[in-house]
Amino acid sequence: MNKAAKLKDIQNKKLLNESIFFAAYKRLFLDKYEDLSEDDLFLLLKFAVIFSNTEDYHLRKLGYKIILRYSNLSNNYIPLYDISINYNYIPVSKFIEGKYLSKYLFNDSFYNSFISASCDYFKKEKGDRTIYLSEGQKRLDTFSKKEEDFIIVAPTSYGKSEIIISKVEDNIGKNVCIIVPTKSLLAQTKRNLTKNVKIRNSKSRVITHPDMYSESVNGFIAVLTQERLLRLLQKHPKLIFDVVLIDEAHNIIDIDPRETLAVQDLHILKNRNSLTKFYYFTPFLSQPENIRIFSSDDNLAVENINEFIKVEKYFYSDLTAKDRKLCIYDQFLNMTFESEKQTDVKEFDFINQHGATKNIVYLNRPIDIESFSLSVKNPIEVGTEIKKAQEALKDFLHKDYNLIKTIENGVVYHHGSMPENVRMYVEDIFSRINNVKYIVTTSTLLQGVNIPAEKIFLLSSAKGKKSLNPSQFKNLTGRVCRFSEVFDDFSGNLNMLEPEVYVLKSRYSSKKFNPENFLIKSVKENKIIKDKIENPLIKQNTSELNDLEKQNLNESLEYLINIEPEIVTDKDVRIVKSEIAKLCFKNNVYDFDIYENESVINKNYDDNKERININDPEELLSVIFDIFIKNVSLRQKELYNKEKKFSEKNISRLSDEKTRRFYAMFLSWKMNSAPYKMMIGKIVSYWNKLESGKRKIYVGSTWGDCKMNDTDFRNNYVDLDEKTESAIVNLAIVRIKEEQDYIDYFIVKYVEILNDLGFLNKSFYEKIKYGTDDQTLIMMLKEGFSMELAKKMKDEKYFKYIDMVDGHIIVDYNIVEDMRSNKENDILIFEIQFFTNK
Repeated sequence: MNKAAKLKDIQNKKLLNESIFFAAYKRLFLDKYEDLSEDDLFLLLKFAVIFSNTEDYHLRKLGYKIILRYSNLSNNYIPLYDISINYNYIPVSKFIEGKYLSKYLFNDSFYNSFISASCDYFKKEKGDRTIYLSEGQKRLDTFSKKEEDFIIVAPTSYGKSEIIISKVEDNIGKNVCIIVPTKSLLAQTKRNLTKNVKIRNSKSRVITHPDMYSESVNGFIAVLTQERLLRLLQKHPKLIFDVVLIDEAHNIIDIDPRETLAVQDLHILKNRNSLTKFYYFTPFLSQPENIRIFSSDDNLAVENINEFIKVEKYFYSDLTAKDRKLCIYDQFLNMTFESEKQTDVKEFDFINQHGATKNIVYLNRPIDIESFSLSVKNPIEVGTEIKKAQEALKDFLHKDYNLIKTIENGVVYHHGSMPENVRMYVEDIFSRINNVKYIVTTSTLLQGVNIPAEKIFLLSSAKGKKSLNPSQFKNLTGRVCRFSEVFDDFSGNLNMLEPEVYVLKSRYSSKKFNPENFLIKSVKENKIIKDKIENPLIKQNTSELNDLEKQNLNESLEYLINIEPEIVTDKDVRIVKSEIAKLCFKNNVYDFDIYENESVINKNYDDNKERININDPEELLSVIFDIFIKNVSLRQKELYNKEKKFSEKNISRLSDEKTRRFYAMFLSWKMNSAPYKMMIGKIVSYWNKLESGKRKIYVGSTWGDCKMNDTDFRNNYVDLDEKTESAIVNLAIVRIKEEQDYIDYFIVKYVEILNDLGFLNKSFYEKIKYGTDDQTLIMMLKEGFSMELAKKMKDEKYFKYIDMVDGHIIVDYNIVEDMRSNKENDILIFEIQFFTNK
């Protein structure tokens, strides 16, 4: 075999089936090491060396995979040591040196000493310990020192978060912005920054909310979602940033309006300061050079790491079939091997049979997640930590919360309809408590959430209404067997370099789902995968647009120019003139065509100008209806907001007076910072008073399991007569979160417009926005505290630990021990640690 050979040259099934290599390879692949003769092993290692010395990336990866499999099965790590040295996979070679080489009769030769010493080039000090980088990680470390704009594409575990912090370190004293995709990443990123000694000692202010910014402060660090960044830029027209770091940058190629907004933010930043540096970070992009936000991006520097230190093993099975078989898909030969026959087991029995110490179970729909988690009957020893978590959830939410039950079976779940601090607490429970072996999650896990896990089981291949695309699937599977776990000095294990991924057809899958075809489409080794660029603001720079895309582009540019009129474009863009229409653009109102409806909303505004000093939720919603809905042509198409899908027509629900009263009740709760327990009790009490036989309530497609009548197309309702009291409680919990999201996504933007127009009483506005007009609490909320934690901090026994300097909050770490001594809720104890000085 010559150096120019390619993987496709050995994928001929007929030739393969007749070769001695294939017979030996199959036995190795199926873990039948005892059936391999000395000749078989010699042949396999011979071919592995040959493959490893070809020029074809995929063949070299196959050669590495053979040696990795052989070493893990035989416990002979000399071949893996040699190839890891050859490929500069230094974390692997150093781990082998420390754990295995002493077992072999290795001479203490000059050559071995020289090789070991040469690894020092890849040494890096991290805090109080020394780590070793691979060649790819070393390249990233060097590349990230560049000052020109760049994009880094590297798998999970390659240290992108550390590079972001390092980039902030290098730019202390300048205005730096980190754009993150979700609110849950704000506190996590801020904590990572403030734990850094250099950043902490610089006293650079870190803000996570637009209202935390003061024009008197120079050289600050902003950690913001795209929505918060736009609000900051709107409020401060002269604000510029020197450095902008975009985390999870693969998101911006999507058609999602949030990603269009993210790109609009970038254009505004570039327009205000042409010298701004932009750095993009992502775990996957097949053609990163296509991320061309600006016309000057032709020379965007790219570092794309394609190392293959980990090589996944893919299993699949149809758990809905009568004759169930577990098969292994080989992504190199594009072949399937039957592993073993399955008995008639349910999904969890299969997962438990094949699971590891920590496992991720993926499902698409929150209703399926909770249903599956509740179906698990796997009692575990309920120790002190689990009891503490149960008490915390009972106190924070309700004694019948499903999570309290599932944790007794070693299962927790994680989805977007959970309170944010509870979701983060769940990540902590799973990471910290050994007996909790399973986390059942939606794609919320794709957004930078790092938890320890060895195996992943997919019971659905869907993400929203679509299927997981190859990049999303690889990003999801990349969450297991992180390098920090593989190479841990105490618990590390090189078997984790072969993460096991199970793709299962289950009762939660589409009836048409074919696991084998899904794997071929997603992970076949030499299959060419192309990024699907759908964001019109990016696509216009790389390819021709169809008519619909041109329409979307014009609309996106229309918003951009009306938000930031100084931006120059060669497109013919409609510009609004009235103040209220301009504010609609600046607050990203998509519920109607602003330009087409400008005269209507302007007239409505003139007709209602006297309704100033609003301080009542019902009056507020009445004014929103009278100005923004009455006689306005609302859009009919749908718009997507990450985990949830809302219809742009949703604002029209406020046309109904009863519905306005319902949301007025929610706003009243928010104004009074009502705890979850109180809101749950009120909702359940209201539902229980409904007349029997007339208890079908609208909950949307996320939680609906029936139709109101035969004319309905979707299951958007639940019949409370058919639900247990516990099920009703849990339905109330998720519906409260979703109604709060609806208020945040659809109502608050109109609150901001009305406030800018002078309609709202100042105290009322603050209560609607923050849940309080107490300035100390507001300061904490701006820092990212939950309302529950902020109110607790006002207690004099804890307030002494809080130092407020120039609108910035520093929390003494000793507060944690004090809260534990006082037996405070464990969720709040967990949350406060994100804000301490340690």
